[in-house]
Amino acid sequence: MTEKRGQEPFPRRKRFLTPFLLVAALIAVSVPPALRFRRAAMVLRGLEATAPSGDSIPVHPFHAPDRPGRPLGGRVYEGGGAATIVLCPGAAPTGIDDPRLVALARALARAGARVVTPDLEDLRALRITGDTVDRIEAAVRSLPWPVTLMGISFAGSHCLRAAARPSARERVRAVLSLGGYAELEPLVRGWLTAPAPADGSWPEECYGKWVYLENHLERFAAPSDRPALREAIRSLLDGKGAPPPAGLTPEGRRLFDQVARREPLPLDEVEALIAPTRAELRALSPSGQLDGLAAPVFLLHATGDALIPESESRRLAGELAGRVPVRLLVTDLLNHVTVGGRPDRRQGRALAAFLASLFRSSGW
Repeated sequence: MTEKRGQEPFPRRKRFLTPFLLVAALIAVSVPPALRFRRAAMVLRGLEATAPSGDSIPVHPFHAPDRPGRPLGGRVYEGGGAATIVLCPGAAPTGIDDPRLVALARALARAGARVVTPDLEDLRALRITGDTVDRIEAAVRSLPWPVTLMGISFAGSHCLRAAARPSARERVRAVLSLGGYAELEPLVRGWLTAPAPADGSWPEECYGKWVYLENHLERFAAPSDRPALREAIRSLLDGKGAPPPAGLTPEGRRLFDQVARREPLPLDEVEALIAPTRAELRALSPSGQLDGLAAPVFLLHATGDALIPESESRRLAGELAGRVPVRLLVTDLLNHVTVGGRPDRRQGRALAAFLASLFRSSGW
């Protein structure tokens, strides 16, 4: 249950540098020179990790109480008091140190916002757990100002759940979910049954399958098999091969075969892998758990996203319609959570308008 290892929150960066800058340029020249649109262009440029920061944004550590012995850490970019944004990274070992997330935080700060990036340990360890929602809620509670929550991929779904909790509800002005999900069970089912590409490469969905299985090795593998299976899965997540580990039990070898298979798993095997985790998957899903949400919701998703399909954001939009203001943008300019594709004036304007509306709801 993650993005590609080492590439979240903005994978395949180098491939899309030029389109990203073109999008920002198109926005700058194709919309009225309103402040919010200029801020949108700044934010888009900020997603370009290799651009020099060229700023003197003060940065200092963030600390928040959570539970005894587990203070929440992070970083604050002091760009001003126009708005306070809690920017939550997706599942990646680099966490808040990912240079692309740092660049985005700096761009938001240069545009006048105070940006808090909480260190979400479970997502750094590629674990999808309810504890992350608790940590985001703790960050919101600790700040003396109203906040806008922004979450990348899985963190977008966690932000929605945190914003619906009573202690955070009145403190959140708006929520942005970029490439988030509504319900985990159908998402996992899609990962396990994804067709193999004709060229023999790994389906993109295999990344989700690998992390799902690693998250639940305790349920599916004997203790003696877990270290070798975990090492094999981590090797695959790192983009390396994984030969069959020696010394596995018959059950462990069967699980490795499921891990290493490029083709869809048979339906009976899919059900056997999902059934033991069904209650947990439901508990980790925003769908049906957002009754307490009061803030406007902004859902941004890539057209044709293989890892987390756009139908997940469409489902969230449908569930929330009529309960809170919802704005959904599905765009060809994104590739999961990275700008890709060919920018044009129409799509640039749509993305700028989406961000400007988010800024307006943020009181910014």
